[in-house]
Amino acid sequence: MTSSQHRPLHWQAALCMKPPYVVRRQFVSTSLGPLLLLEKEHPTGVFLPRHDHEEGNFTLILSGGNRETVQGRDHDCGPGTLLVKPGDAHHENRYGDRPTRSFVAAWLDNRQSAAAPRGIRFRERGLAVDAAWRMYAEFLNPSVDAALIYEGLLWEVLTESPSTTRRQPPSWLRQVHNRVVEEYRRGLSLQTLAREASVNPEHLSRAFRAYYGIQLGHYVQRLRTEWVANALRSSPRSLAQIAQEAGFCDQSHLNRVFGRAVGISPGRFRRERRATRSREV
Repeated sequence: MTSSQHRPLHWQAALCMKPPYVVRRQFVSTSLGPLLLLEKEHPTGVFLPRHDHEEGNFTLILSGGNRETVQGRDHDCGPGTLLVKPGDAHHENRYGDRPTRSFVAAWLDNRQSAAAPRGIRFRERGLAVDAAWRMYAEFLNPSVDAALIYEGLLWEVLTESPSTTRRQPPSWLRQVHNRVVEEYRRGLSLQTLAREASVNPEHLSRAFRAYYGIQLGHYVQRLRTEWVANALRSSPRSLAQIAQEAGFCDQSHLNRVFGRAVGISPGRFRRERRATRSREV
């Protein structure tokens, strides 16, 4: 087992001198390296003395708030604020009169750290904050494409570079788009697509969203969902078979992603379409 595999537990233990309640935790292995994702709740009145973490990380405040002093500078972090810190940034935390819930992501690999800001970044709005909220939404309901989605959104949090939308994407991006359309039911990684296009993963992520108006991982989810909807209309195959052919881990994964996108379960979707056809006959 590598040292990076030990780090999530070490990181959580070193998170503070008085441990918070960890509501949810995910350790995600991506092509860009491992990510530790935490949803935490700190009780009122907690003070965490000066400490640091080996890995870079960001904190998105979901509710409540705290004052975080990072390398001698105070940041009043209320709901919806984002604080991005490089590794080894000394900081302390003071929590107020309300419980504070936060979403934390720590990148545990130099491949991710290379793109991270070297200084402290504090944001109350903007592209990075939007991307962090989308990461949290995926964290609550992870899909089969979660790793790909996390990769793209993490780059948006770290780089926060707005892109200019153009009418025609460059040829390399059209080739990436065409491959995604042809192979979305297979496992795709941002790293592989970027390497084959001879561009950096973060550049691919930003360019795809700029030209096609959607984050790459969400586009893959949309294609899977559309394929499933067509299969439910036209095929007698079981939901488990359709889930497997669409590239989902299992039927429950399909139910979660399809329900979130369409608003109803795959089973109900199929029943309603069959009822509609029967009335039309």
